[in-house]
Amino acid sequence: MKGDGKTDIVPEKGHLIAGNPAKKLPAIIPINKEKSKMKIKKFEFQSIIFAVPVGVLVFMLLFGTPAIVNAKSSKKGDPFYEKARLIMTKEEKDIYKHLADKETKEEFIEEFWKKRDPTPETEENENMEEFHARIAFANRWFKESSKGRGWDTERGRLLLQLGIPNKREFGQATYTDRAGALTTSKRIPTEIWWYLRYQLTLVFQDSKNMGKYRLTRIPTNLLTSINMAQFSLDLRNKSNITRAFKFNVDYKKDKFLVQIPVKKLSFQEKDEKMRADFNITVYVYRNNRKVDELQLKKSYQWDKDEILNKKKIEFEIPYPVTEKGKYYFDVVIEERASSSKYRDFVKYKS
Repeated sequence: MKGDGKTDIVPEKGHLIAGNPAKKLPAIIPINKEKSKMKIKKFEFQSIIFAVPVGVLVFMLLFGTPAIVNAKSSKKGDPFYEKARLIMTKEEKDIYKHLADKETKEEFIEEFWKKRDPTPETEENENMEEFHARIAFANRWFKESSKGRGWDTERGRLLLQLGIPNKREFGQATYTDRAGALTTSKRIPTEIWWYLRYQLTLVFQDSKNMGKYRLTRIPTNLLTSINMAQFSLDLRNKSNITRAFKFNVDYKKDKFLVQIPVKKLSFQEKDEKMRADFNITVYVYRNNRKVDELQLKKSYQWDKDEILNKKKIEFEIPYPVTEKGKYYFDVVIEERASSSKYRDFVKYKS
């Protein structure tokens, strides 16, 4: 792809990433500088993906960039939390930070990975293995000092949250700061990540040529992509995020009200009927302690013509609250046809 001569990234020594790290680290395929004549336009996607609204940009300049870029653990010495916080929802963080003793933390950790286990009938937890593989990969490739931790760099933290990109490439390009200003015409080491699932492109640059790569611009859909990854519960899922199974839940008058958009569902056809089946788990926390767990199944079926006119499935789950306190309801629904999971949190104070 031909560039304009000023904003080209010329691949030098780099690699593409491919494979699923759930079982092993991804393969690294070197790019041969002599054979590769490909040139990639540095900001080809900038007007669509990297353009940050003025209000958001001002906020970033005044209060800092998103937490993933500058985040440091508030619980130093906690090996689980300092890493797992990167894939936790804000509700999970709130619960964990208020746990008072080792026993309740161990219960939380067991529950944390249980929710993310795609095959609970086996001893293996593929998502936990995936997460540990991401840590190992980041520590191997993203260290910025001899004693540094690769997972706790900008590239490392994003890798833990979003996973291995569909494509990762090195090159040289002119440098722009996070405000988008061109600070030097000198070409510096540049790395680009492409995520097809999130329709996201990340550009990192080493402005001082010291092996410390920083995200040059904050894509407008970065935080949305991170939040979607946190709520999906499956770290291995590589499908398009815009087509992922989702739902909304609310709690009113001693019952949960669940709405599932039909367009996101996968149906099973039988006897000219369209059927949808769900496994539902509700984790109940009161004052940051787990106090209950509900498990139930729901099944619905319609004629083919009927389902075409249906926009959402709605149902209720009775659950009266009998004790006063601050509640978190963590509702996890699995669509059995596709085995995809999604979750939604509800806060309630009685």
